[in-house]
Amino acid sequence: MAKPSQRARYCLRGHLNGTDQTFPLLAGDCRIGSLDLNDIVLPRRGVSRHHAVVRVEGAELLVEDLGSKNGTFFDSQRIGTARLSLGDRVRFGPITLYFEEFHRDDRELAISFEPSGEERTATFQTTELSDGGLETTLAKQWWSLAESYHSRLFSRPGGDLGAALRLLTEELYLEAACLIEMEDGDQPVVLAASGQLAQSATARLKELYFETRQDLAPQEFQFHAAIEGSPVTTFAALSSGTSAPLILALWGNFPGRAASQPLLRLLLRMLEPCRPRFEPQTQTRGPSRFPNLVVPPNYVYGQSEMMGRVYQLVESLAPGDLPILIVGETGVGKEFLAQTLHLSSPRRSGPFIAINCAAIPAELLESELFGIGEGVATGVAANLGRIQQAQGGTLVLDEIGDMSPDLQAKLLRALQEKEIHPVGRDPVSIDVRILASTNQDLTRRIESGHFRSDLYYRLAGYVLELPPLRQRPEDIPALVEHFLRTCSRELDRPIRGITVRALRLLTAYPWPGNIRELANEVRRAVYLCPALGTIESSNLSAAVISHTSDPKRPVSAALVSPTPTPTAQNELSAPLPGPMGLGLDSLNLASLERQTVEEALRRCHNNQVQAAKLLGITRQSLRRRLERWLGTAKVAKTS
Repeated sequence: MAKPSQRARYCLRGHLNGTDQTFPLLAGDCRIGSLDLNDIVLPRRGVSRHHAVVRVEGAELLVEDLGSKNGTFFDSQRIGTARLSLGDRVRFGPITLYFEEFHRDDRELAISFEPSGEERTATFQTTELSDGGLETTLAKQWWSLAESYHSRLFSRPGGDLGAALRLLTEELYLEAACLIEMEDGDQPVVLAASGQLAQSATARLKELYFETRQDLAPQEFQFHAAIEGSPVTTFAALSSGTSAPLILALWGNFPGRAASQPLLRLLLRMLEPCRPRFEPQTQTRGPSRFPNLVVPPNYVYGQSEMMGRVYQLVESLAPGDLPILIVGETGVGKEFLAQTLHLSSPRRSGPFIAINCAAIPAELLESELFGIGEGVATGVAANLGRIQQAQGGTLVLDEIGDMSPDLQAKLLRALQEKEIHPVGRDPVSIDVRILASTNQDLTRRIESGHFRSDLYYRLAGYVLELPPLRQRPEDIPALVEHFLRTCSRELDRPIRGITVRALRLLTAYPWPGNIRELANEVRRAVYLCPALGTIESSNLSAAVISHTSDPKRPVSAALVSPTPTPTAQNELSAPLPGPMGLGLDSLNLASLERQTVEEALRRCHNNQVQAAKLLGITRQSLRRRLERWLGTAKVAKTS
């Protein structure tokens, strides 16, 4: 066995006990089996005590089965010995592992969504296995389940009750699981559930609870019962003097059920602090150095010096009715800034109305802005215009540069006279603060005659410029963490976090689509990451991975030269072109990804192993992409 001080270049990686696990491969033989004496321990039924031995030879992995009962499989064939290339997968009994390159910083978490070790220790010490009724193997399985349950429960702020209960039904093969809050005079309230749960079952459960609680411990207890439609049911109940009692009910005959009382009490204690409680909504205040700022929900504060100057300006500009023109590239967050101006102003109690001038046809935009009276034309209903809807509040004219010249003249008159003329109705006085935003250079549009200069000066009481994301990379980690949590919650896919290497790649990328593009990239990564897994560099798109061949280089260098120039001497070692090099006429992620893969295959003369290494992904991942684009038969010819 190799010395621990040696550095591993390759690893085996797979999904085990509810999480992604990585096993670095050092020089020499590496034994695999279910016993703790092995170098790689796979504690799962179906894995023999001494199952197989593997050895790294160059960039290949030699796998030898040791006469295991359930076999070792490669390419769906049971093997005695086999050689694996990077990206290949091998199955040891029920466990499938992938042979990959080992990047240490792609295993270390940069952002972790798990509780700290102290919190986990404090939680697990709340209950002890004092009765000693569980066998050693079963106890290990229960504690492994409890750890996965804990990670899934606390995968988001406030706890995820549904995800924790789904884990129980999956791992214990239950018919259903639910968390119920009990009140003496009211119906049971189901706080979370997984599986098929009959309404009659919860009512009967309440009866059993109040019948048996008199004979059991006053604070917490467990009992078994039979309810119609489900012959085997287990309850763990927790009572407290300050809130309604809780019951964790499990339907099914799971392993170790008879001796599961200490563990069920522990699982219920974990659930108790996550029960929903009503909390009045409060406005989100700004950083301590900007106490007068109020931002919309889910807004992520920038930590950069650039955004600090923006917040300082917003705090100064929010009071009063000075019209403000917000300029910035697409996807940079102009509407969020407009909402912050509104919420931080005296008009915060009034309506906030936004209209996209580019999304509505010119012939309809006038009625949308100014409104239309009833009976103007057959079949035309009365419409209260957006300007009038914003009475007493704020109106945001997004993409103002795309407004037609005729409508520009009518808007200018309305702003000057503070009065609008709806079609078929009498004039209406308005009291509205106007905020406008655009990603275009309005001075050039004025020079070309497409935008009125008098309207520009009416709208641009102050021009507030929002910097693009590539100029403030220090804001990216906070945005990534926010999007990961949000997407994980929306998709109901708890994850452990994101690795150092993946975050470094995201920070180095120039993001021509700004925050909107970053949000889509993170959402894509969450889709590709298995539940309770970790976002790694292989989960990122080819455009992000191939932007720089050296993700450890300083971010400033990546920003100075977003499209590295390949060297003539060594084309293979040259960075692959990012989206800036592929042309700004297409920012479609799927198109960019395919072009990058084709370029990698061209440089490597269709050698998939080398192309996958150049792209920073596994060979299996590359093959899946090629099969999706070209079909299985064509991929086989290029292998």
